[in-house]
Amino acid sequence: DLVSPIGVYGEAKRASKRSLINRDINEIIIRFSWLCSAYGNNFVKTMLKLGHERDELGCIFEKR
Repeated sequence: DLVSPIGVYGEAKRASKRSLINRDINEIIIRFSWLCSAYGNNFVKTMLKLGHERDELGCIFEKR
């Protein structure tokens, strides 16, 4: 997707992702919008739930 940051935080995020992508190494970029919260679902609660329900967790990797 096209990236169009609207502030300093977004610019820094774009620069860090671009620096990883442009290196000649294997990298993983993980994006999440709901890392933690006292209310509702979040990443931590979901991983704990899946860890109890499954023997193994998988990932989807985007090839660049």
